[in-house]
Amino acid sequence: QKDFILEPSLCPVVERCIGEGHSLGEVYEMLFEGYECAPFAIYVLQDLLTSLGYSPKSINELNMNHFADFVMRNFDPKKADEIFSRHDIPSWLETMINEKYWRQMIYKLLDLYPDCLMLKLMQDLIANSGYHSELINVKTASANFQYFQTILNPALNKILSNLNEAVDPNSKYNSILKEFTQLALNSQHAYFLIQTFLDFLTNFDNIRALTKQDSNSGEEQQSIYNQNRFLIQYLSHHLTIEAKIKGLDVTRIDLLIKQIPCEYQVLASINSILTKDALHISDANTIYEYFRREHSSTGTVLLLRIPQLLKILVEEVYHPNGSTHSDHIEKCIFLLAFAVTVQPSDLSGDSSPPDNQSEL
Repeated sequence: QKDFILEPSLCPVVERCIGEGHSLGEVYEMLFEGYECAPFAIYVLQDLLTSLGYSPKSINELNMNHFADFVMRNFDPKKADEIFSRHDIPSWLETMINEKYWRQMIYKLLDLYPDCLMLKLMQDLIANSGYHSELINVKTASANFQYFQTILNPALNKILSNLNEAVDPNSKYNSILKEFTQLALNSQHAYFLIQTFLDFLTNFDNIRALTKQDSNSGEEQQSIYNQNRFLIQYLSHHLTIEAKIKGLDVTRIDLLIKQIPCEYQVLASINSILTKDALHISDANTIYEYFRREHSSTGTVLLLRIPQLLKILVEEVYHPNGSTHSDHIEKCIFLLAFAVTVQPSDLSGDSSPPDNQSEL
């Protein structure tokens, strides 16, 4: 092996060779033939560049860029894994983790070789060293739930603790939101986990069980919950919008997370509307007939309150180029009225729908 004389494992290998019958002279010859003196040549070039007027910083950057490019082009995950199967963790690994430049290179390698054991270990060491925010862009991190928690927990705490600033366009919340959105859209795993947790937080009983704020009165708890629930719903809707801007079809995931019992055909029609971002008359008829017939099932009103669906219905009614069929418009108005007047039982003690259709 080239320049093996510089390897930390030199002495044990030499002892093993001699033990297997090779003479000391043969071992010396093999080491001599493989010695190319590459590190020493680098030092000579550094001295030459220094004498030509280059700054030590620019020389160091040149070396690091060349080495990183060399590693990216020649990295072999099988050989990398052999390092850990034959030897202890190399001392140079800690040095690489402490340098941001090398951590960035490791992240690129992780995306290229997600099954490499050495890179997975380096990922764990980086997380344990406190660089959670940097790992947001690493897709392999969001695909592993146990590891993803180490990134998700501080990210959720950060964005939920700043929710009250969401209404201020000049606040630091915008940068926090951008970072959180990037984390959520890294993969389907990340999007599903985050949206599931946000949906969990919109349920009053869940919040009450988590916070255990027995000192507050019921009305005070409900008031705090209502304020935060709308902000969390805003956050959830923002993630959906950003996902669709990136061309990701997350409609099925969003409907699955809501877990609202409903006829398959109705869910299929809503899925079709949201996916196409357009209202077809046949889909509108299916949804209208269901809610006209099953208006006592107030929990399903949450399906009509999906922001994208509400936007489509409003545009269908009020847009100048919308449908000219009066019957179709009336059905859209009915669905909008149902969405804003019927209160689901989990949000209010009074879950009764209007007494008759004329009220709608």
